[in-house]
Amino acid sequence: MLRKMSGIPESAELINNVTNLVTGLYGPDSSEWHIIASILRKHLEG
Repeated sequence: MLRKMSGIPESAELINNVTNLVTGLYGPDSSEWHIIASILRKHLEG
């Protein structure tokens, strides 16, 4: 089942790209990534 995310469809692809980039740079468990992810979520969700 596919559910529409809030916002534009491209935002999901953007998050995936940023996730992969930051994970490659800092590793999946880095505190920097959690901060960036939090900021991205707040920005995209309004």
